[in-house]
Amino acid sequence: MPNSLTAAYSNYQQLNNAELTPQVAQFLGEVYEGDNNYEQARRWYQEAKAGYEAIGDEQRIEYIEKVMRRLN
Repeated sequence: MPNSLTAAYSNYQQLNNAELTPQVAQFLGEVYEGDNNYEQARRWYQEAKAGYEAIGDEQRIEYIEKVMRRLN
């Protein structure tokens, strides 16, 4: 599943879809976290956070920061 999600992330990024790109990155983080691959989970959560910061979604930024604190 991560391969198809990574492809979706790339497609939304190429389309400059500022709303769906970070959501897919967050989902990738959740998938990797569920697989106990915390290094990849952190990477994708960081991507999601950057995307949420770009669109000013404070609620999702707070959520991602909370998740990342838990992973550290």
